[in-house]
Amino acid sequence: MNELVIINKISQELEKPRKEVVFPLTPTHRRELRQLRDRNIGDLRNRMNTIRNLKKEEYKKKYTKEIIKESTAKKIACDKLNNDWKVRIEKIVKIIKERQALEDKQDLNWLDMGRGYSDICGLNIDALKKIHRTYSMNDKKIAASIAENEFKEKFDKPFQLVKKKIDNIYMQYEEAINFGDLEIVKKLYYIMKKSDKLFERIEEMEV
Repeated sequence: MNELVIINKISQELEKPRKEVVFPLTPTHRRELRQLRDRNIGDLRNRMNTIRNLKKEEYKKKYTKEIIKESTAKKIACDKLNNDWKVRIEKIVKIIKERQALEDKQDLNWLDMGRGYSDICGLNIDALKKIHRTYSMNDKKIAASIAENEFKEKFDKPFQLVKKKIDNIYMQYEEAINFGDLEIVKKLYYIMKKSDKLFERIEEMEV
């Protein structure tokens, strides 16, 4: 308990405004301050991304049935396209067979023929049967995409607001370093350390 009291007193003392401002900062000090900033800003951004991912997973679990339902509709459309292709190929094969039968009835010895190189012009039924135009779908990928788009549309605004605040802290921190204003650097440092308020809204957000 005594250690906690001492740590709290030190923190309070450090947070007290100081009149003196060190200027200019040495290159070494600037580099160290920027490293400290990048580490703390990185922690804030990682925390925001973690919360976003957790909320997105929560959204996906909550609305799994709706997502699957929409995914099922896409699966039906996929099957419809593939079945339609199969039927059309069968129709084409039938037409080619009728054409072959017609030509077989004729005396073609005295005729010259010009044609392209396609399987249809060659009346190549075996090749036509092997032609595939098949659609497939990944249920998990589609469900994830639907959840991502819906979540972004409904809940991305709070995350963008927090991102903007973090970006502003980064910019102000850099300006303070450039101007050698250690008092502002200190204030921003403690804002980052006490960043819970930045995340309260999105942590408590119901999806």
